[in-house]
Amino acid sequence: LIASMAKLLFLIICLLHLMACVWYYIGSSKEAEGWVLFHEIDEREFLYRYWTSFHWALCQFVGTMEVMPINLEERMFAVATLLSAFAISAAFVSSFTSSMTRLNILSGNDSKMFSDLRQYLIDKSISRKLTLRVQRNAHHALTEYRLNSPESEIELMQMISDPLRMEVHFELYEPVLSNHPLFSVYTQEAPTAIRKICHQAIDCTFLSTGDVLFIDGEVPDPPQMYFVTKGSATYTQTSAVKTKMKEGTWIAEPVLWCSWIHRGVLRAGAECHLMRLDAGVFQCIGPQFITASFNPGLYATMFVDALNHQLEDRVLSDIDVNSTAQKVVDDVFVLKEAPVENSTGSRESGLFANLFNRMTLRMTKVINPEALKGLQNAKGKPRDVADTESEVSEEA
Repeated sequence: LIASMAKLLFLIICLLHLMACVWYYIGSSKEAEGWVLFHEIDEREFLYRYWTSFHWALCQFVGTMEVMPINLEERMFAVATLLSAFAISAAFVSSFTSSMTRLNILSGNDSKMFSDLRQYLIDKSISRKLTLRVQRNAHHALTEYRLNSPESEIELMQMISDPLRMEVHFELYEPVLSNHPLFSVYTQEAPTAIRKICHQAIDCTFLSTGDVLFIDGEVPDPPQMYFVTKGSATYTQTSAVKTKMKEGTWIAEPVLWCSWIHRGVLRAGAECHLMRLDAGVFQCIGPQFITASFNPGLYATMFVDALNHQLEDRVLSDIDVNSTAQKVVDDVFVLKEAPVENSTGSRESGLFANLFNRMTLRMTKVINPEALKGLQNAKGKPRDVADTESEVSEEA
């Protein structure tokens, strides 16, 4: 609102400048004696002449001054200026008053909300340190709310067609998703799927300085993958090794492919914006867009294999420390499988036919909460994808 009022004032000043220049040009014309010669200011310094003209222009909106029209041209311009100033000043005053009223209302609402919050914290005997954190977070949340209003509160966004909203979400979220190697390939090979993922499976949240998103040993509910879109966060494991998560990095990818327990603590180091990818919705959308040229199920299988190998070395982490995603993408999508013929006579990838459905079944089988603490089979060996597949077959 303050910026809007400043903009209005700047426009008025520009208009006054233009009027002053035209007024001086008419008054200094050689064809007829004008106000410049009449008041003998043609030989005065430039700034005096300019501010005299500017003063006259300002007086057309409010007030009077000693400079008066002398000839017909000046009189006609003065009349036209007064008529224009009447309409312009009315619009300006109306807009300015409206902005001031809105600003006062917002300021009053803000003061009341923060007053109620302070009183609540005092009544509940909350410590001063925590009170300051709560107030700082509330102030940040209010600022973010006004800068990034939720889409649900933008009335016209709810009226536009669903396909158009999908395109809006795609432009918002796809650049962030494409920082991940798999989703970069996904966008090229299955753009329709990515559009639906952006439309249905993604939302945003933010953390204030010091906020903890998850802790070591926590089972995510609901399971979500995170992308840092602004600010930074710090990921810490029990070994006290800290990793700074900057813009474009991602956290907790394993929730997309298997049952998972967080392996460290994620804490916001500064005001941090996160994009959240819901694992449940993603797993529902994936099988709807299967093509012979792109197989995310195969990526999932090899990614979980990599997790099981990391489990042997006890290096499981919520973050991609060893560039596992890039390595798996290189292995999966560089190698091409030989096509085979299915029962209907059409040709498709050999491992492709039911892989995404098998991957979905494997979600709850490959790595579970107990397994993450010590994932071993009856023979005392690390349990991997092959073990899980044999169990699934036996259960079937």
